[in-house]
Amino acid sequence: MAMIHEFVLISRDDYDLRSTSSFYERFKQLRRGTYVKLHDSLIHYVADSLPWFKSYNPSTRKAQRGLNFWGVTVISRRGAQSAAEVFEAWAALFENSPPTLRLTGPYSRTDDREGYEALKYDRDSTVRAFRRLARMCRKASESRGRLFVLHFGI
Repeated sequence: MAMIHEFVLISRDDYDLRSTSSFYERFKQLRRGTYVKLHDSLIHYVADSLPWFKSYNPSTRKAQRGLNFWGVTVISRRGAQSAAEVFEAWAALFENSPPTLRLTGPYSRTDDREGYEALKYDRDSTVRAFRRLARMCRKASESRGRLFVLHFGI
């Protein structure tokens, strides 16, 4: 099973933030082209920068910072501009890599192997995904509260 984080830009008119029961049920309906997928290992690679933006956890109904890795997160106007800047900065950094983006993943130990996981991604598709996510966040920031980015953790 692939561990993927999914992001979608949606309108407040289409969604009730107070109701978490409909998040997963309506997710397929909400994917209308403004949609981004990022692998969990890539999210963890950039994790130190995620608390730099404000967000909301609808499951706990509390404000937070960053992403809820194992649940739903709302990036609304309050944190969307900062989130856009964080995601755009990662895109700009990754753009300087060779065509195969090679990153150091988490440390792990098994019976036959011990060491850091080698992460490999296609540079161009990774940069496009981060830029698309940054654009989604900018749209949410500029929407006067009408739009927000909904993140589905693993």
